[in-house]
Amino acid sequence: MEFLLGVDGGGTKMLGALARTDGTIIKTTKTGPASYHAVGIEAVEKNLRDLLDQLAGKNLHDLKACCLGFAGCGRPSDYEVLNPMLNRIGILEKTYLTGDMAIGLMGGTLEPKGIVVIAGTGSIVYGIGDDGVAKRAGGYGQWFADEGSGFRIGHKGLYAIMKASDGRIKPVSFEKPVLDMLGLKAPNDLILWATNKNKEGTIKTDIATVAPFVIKAAEKGDRTAKEILKEEIEEIAIAVKTVLKGLKYKKMPKVVLVGGVVESNPSYFRAMKTAIKKAVPGIDVNAPKSAPAVGAVIGAAQKAGIAITPAFIKNVTTSWTKMGA
Repeated sequence: MEFLLGVDGGGTKMLGALARTDGTIIKTTKTGPASYHAVGIEAVEKNLRDLLDQLAGKNLHDLKACCLGFAGCGRPSDYEVLNPMLNRIGILEKTYLTGDMAIGLMGGTLEPKGIVVIAGTGSIVYGIGDDGVAKRAGGYGQWFADEGSGFRIGHKGLYAIMKASDGRIKPVSFEKPVLDMLGLKAPNDLILWATNKNKEGTIKTDIATVAPFVIKAAEKGDRTAKEILKEEIEEIAIAVKTVLKGLKYKKMPKVVLVGGVVESNPSYFRAMKTAIKKAVPGIDVNAPKSAPAVGAVIGAAQKAGIAITPAFIKNVTTSWTKMGA
């Protein structure tokens, strides 16, 4: 029996889903990180081999096609590193290797087209047109992009705390909750805190933990917090409009909002949805219909030349829900 394999490869773990060719997922498993930028290619190779062993075992030859959606993958230099690894494992010719934004899109829309806004620790806007052409806006990391992300909101929140501490702006209501969460006593303590977190290599994720406090403050009317969110949301709306202009659609595409900061904060989700619909009248903006791993199974079916029928979609989504992965 032939199988399909979809892998959601994130910065902290790989989540694999093994499916029959009709889309029915029969087994899932998790292993270590998929980002070679973070853990090195040797670790990624070991994690992928472990995942394949747990899902396919000695039946790897029955794998019809595989889709790997890996965090940090998307540039020519990434394929130069990852393709030799896939060749060593013996699945290069069967694999559709892409970034996690592509499987987030396919899982979110349940179609191989549309636009996805990923707003988690970082951010990117990514779309695929009717003709299969892809376009992105943002996604260049914390120094050059990450608009609308947990990091960007958190960083602006900390910046506001420092400005308020010396009187350049009015006090912000989220200062004490943020300092308490970080275990600090005063705004000036943030300087050493940031220095240490930067050395530890966790500065981006640590700063992103501040975002929910800024969002909550905005809900309660904090002027500075509201301005921060307005600025970031407007950048996302511009990015969506830019991606839309660069792609071809017969009708207005679906837009899905995914990622921790936007999915875990309903008010932020609503505000982002409103801004996008204002920037692009008539566009449909919603939460994702399913998970990135489901999108990866869809990608594997595409690689195998299997038609993405309503029956296939029903099989993959229903079985995913039953698996409770």
